[in-house]
Amino acid sequence: MSLQDYLSKLRKVKYGDMVLSSDHNDLVDAVLKLAELVGVAEGNYSFYNLIGDYPLPHHYETWSTPAGFTPDEKYFYYVADYGYGEYRPIIVKVEDGSIYDTNLSVTPSDYSEFSKSIFGKYRVCVKYSYPRDMYIFKDNTLIQTITGDYWYVIMSNSGQYIASCFYEEATDSHKIRIFKGA
Repeated sequence: MSLQDYLSKLRKVKYGDMVLSSDHNDLVDAVLKLAELVGVAEGNYSFYNLIGDYPLPHHYETWSTPAGFTPDEKYFYYVADYGYGEYRPIIVKVEDGSIYDTNLSVTPSDYSEFSKSIFGKYRVCVKYSYPRDMYIFKDNTLIQTITGDYWYVIMSNSGQYIASCFYEEATDSHKIRIFKGA
């Protein structure tokens, strides 16, 4: 059913009207459909698999900060440090790691870093000492540790995707890594 179908089932009530359980259930169905459409429903993930390991274009400075996912979770954006105080938001397609440079200039205060799903069921964090492993929590229980040299980690609203900067010592390069919950 479409959102409009759910909304059309809702009835307005006024003082003195009897509110039925079906009124409540119709409202709950409409809210759940709306949450599904805007991508805020959290999934049920117990493990995260690497789905992409994408090099940053060579002209970006080493520190690039993932900043957030789009509501549909098809893209995430990060802020690339071009040096000399110039920062640009870069858009990355989750499916294949395609990078789109927006050619806009921003300051670091124009973005913020995310580390949990929208309702807080899932959280991801990185240790600030070496090794900089990534820790994924579900309802305050550690469900997975991913070893490596991770920086600036973010999680999508549903908790399905994680994006992080990753330093690969063998090639002396920084990459964006994308993980998907299973």
